[in-house]
Amino acid sequence: MAEKSSGKRHDLTLKEKYEVIKVVRKQPKIGSRNLAKMFKCGKTQICTILKNTDQIEELYESNVSSKGCQFRKRNRKSEFSDINEALYNWYQLAVSKNIFPDGKLLMEKGSEIAEHMGVYASNGWLDRWKTRYNIKSRVISGESGEVRNETVESWFERLPLILDGYEARDIWNTDETGCFWKALPEKGLAERKKECKGGNKSKLRVTISFIVNAIGESECPPVVIWKSENPRCFKHINKTSLPVQYFSQKKSWMTGEILMSVLNKVNRKLANDKRSVLLLMDNAGCHPTDIAEKYSNIKIVYLPPNTTSKLQPLDLGIIKTFKTYYRTFLMRYIITKVEECTAAAEVIKSLNILQAIGWIAEAWKLIDPMTIKKCFRKAGMLDRELAVRQLQVLTEDPVRQLQVLTEDPVRQLQVLTEDPVRQLQVLTESCTTTSGSH
Repeated sequence: MAEKSSGKRHDLTLKEKYEVIKVVRKQPKIGSRNLAKMFKCGKTQICTILKNTDQIEELYESNVSSKGCQFRKRNRKSEFSDINEALYNWYQLAVSKNIFPDGKLLMEKGSEIAEHMGVYASNGWLDRWKTRYNIKSRVISGESGEVRNETVESWFERLPLILDGYEARDIWNTDETGCFWKALPEKGLAERKKECKGGNKSKLRVTISFIVNAIGESECPPVVIWKSENPRCFKHINKTSLPVQYFSQKKSWMTGEILMSVLNKVNRKLANDKRSVLLLMDNAGCHPTDIAEKYSNIKIVYLPPNTTSKLQPLDLGIIKTFKTYYRTFLMRYIITKVEECTAAAEVIKSLNILQAIGWIAEAWKLIDPMTIKKCFRKAGMLDRELAVRQLQVLTEDPVRQLQVLTEDPVRQLQVLTEDPVRQLQVLTESCTTTSGSH
């Protein structure tokens, strides 16, 4: 007696359809009925596969590294197929010119295309688009480093005394960073199994210096250091009207002379405002130690060597955020030129330092004060964090704290008066523990 059919249609996956075609190529005389039995599907489905052989082979070969596409059973037309196709054509145009846009910029371009068609583009749509066209992120390079925990903990123990007497708005940090102002991103989206080649990377670099305080305010415009004193693009432009402080140095480096010039100007303003500040900076060669006592209204304190990745607020996310915004301005400019240029190098050559200065100033303005506050808090430089650390140190090592009480009684009496109830409790517990141990 023949077995009853389950009545459930068995749809072959893309990979199985490709296997059907391979079997037919090896055995041209095999019939559709035999193929249907071999792959446990209907004869009609086999006939449809053989009728669309070229289309199935092309689809399989273009998605050979995508597991999701290989196991897809039906090649349905997407609701956004017109947008998908338009974005993919634009993406291929950009890649052909060695421009590899990242997800954010693809989303921006996709939204622009969708807007013209009266459709809203979401992040989920972009993820499906990348799956459909076999595109994923490629990372080219990266860096890492480490800091000694003993040095960091020692700094945190001394920090309350260092910051004593200064309000959050008077606790400042300064640092510099190099910016390859013409460099394309080191990461972009490319089709699987294809190399991500962007041509020679631009090595033109400016140095940018920032000064911020612990409540998220920028105390002066960014300092930009470029190799030319009077670039051609500055013709008929007064440098004092630029949105940054502009300096020139033959290698575009920060120097002690430039730093002192900036601090002299800041110190004069502070003196006029009758305000004193604490400025934290690293011990880089361009931060000479002999300037520490030169300013009447700026007290300079140097961070321990090789600890900036843990202790310097600007290095804890502020500079990274700035560079993200700057890169967005750069890539938006390049996007506008994709249809006009022949290669990415052509667009990059058209940029000048004046355009970069404008983007630097705008990128710096976009940084949220809360971002700056969080970085200062992460570095342990806000009152709440200092209080927590003081209590942790008191409870963790009572013997050491009794020694500190005798070494600096005036300062410790000040700490006791800040929160007398809690601090007297901790002190009593510490004394009891110490006497019990003896």
